[in-house]
Amino acid sequence: MDSHKHHWHILGAGAIGTLLAFKLSQQQLAFTLIGRHADNESRHFTDLNGVPHHLLGVARESIDYLIICTKSTQALSAFSAIESRLHSQSVVICLFNGLGAQQMIQQRAGCPVLFATTTEGVTQVAPASYRYKGAGQTLVDAAILQHMQPAELPKLLRTVDDIEQRLMHKLIINSLINPLTALLDCENGQLLSSKPAMVAMRLLAEEIALWLATYRHRMPVEDVLKLAVDVIHLTANNSSSMRQDIKSHRVSEIDFINGYWLAHNPQNINLEHNRCVVEKLKDLQNAFGQVQM
Repeated sequence: MDSHKHHWHILGAGAIGTLLAFKLSQQQLAFTLIGRHADNESRHFTDLNGVPHHLLGVARESIDYLIICTKSTQALSAFSAIESRLHSQSVVICLFNGLGAQQMIQQRAGCPVLFATTTEGVTQVAPASYRYKGAGQTLVDAAILQHMQPAELPKLLRTVDDIEQRLMHKLIINSLINPLTALLDCENGQLLSSKPAMVAMRLLAEEIALWLATYRHRMPVEDVLKLAVDVIHLTANNSSSMRQDIKSHRVSEIDFINGYWLAHNPQNINLEHNRCVVEKLKDLQNAFGQVQM
């Protein structure tokens, strides 16, 4: 692919998708936003300096570089809708929470599929309008450098050699924080001052440590807990995406977070507490009646 014709498609025009569009526009790179209704949905974005931006990319049919940043619950169906526009040399980057959907897309795609993760903070302030809440990092598998030169890589992406470990650590963090904030309807930092929340967090951590020892690499329970507690301190005033989903009557990503441990447990080790939070979140969703995706 000619580097002069690099054009990025962003599948998912929500918070992270809008941030990616903003960062690509700052670097004067061509992009197309693919939202729910049509390609190139316009978005408003306020940067860290409070400066507003109106984002509207350039439409293009063929897809060379695709970043998927939908909810994990929507990723496979959204990918299926645009799959015919990819070709054998396209590069797909999966940038969403949880684990499981990435592998489904990887098995299905006829082109390279790479994994990524982000700690960027963005919040929706109105329909189609988002505000940069806190700068972070977006990490992508270093294998992307097999498909482009380092100088061609957008500055928003930082390559790492251990993306799978990074994704696993983020899955652990999300498993300990997100469902508890959703069930207790609290901000991240409030978990630390709640004895029942911390007891529940330890029980979840003990099961995840057992899962890791059984299927991957041993990690002491205290280390599992520390991953989450460190993030809670850094994001004390944040509202987790799962809490926001439940409050907005949207389907949560619970199946790809705590549900991941349950779905990948061939030895049937005891994951009672992770199963419990999955069931409680689904009960909440069922209570909504008609939920949004």
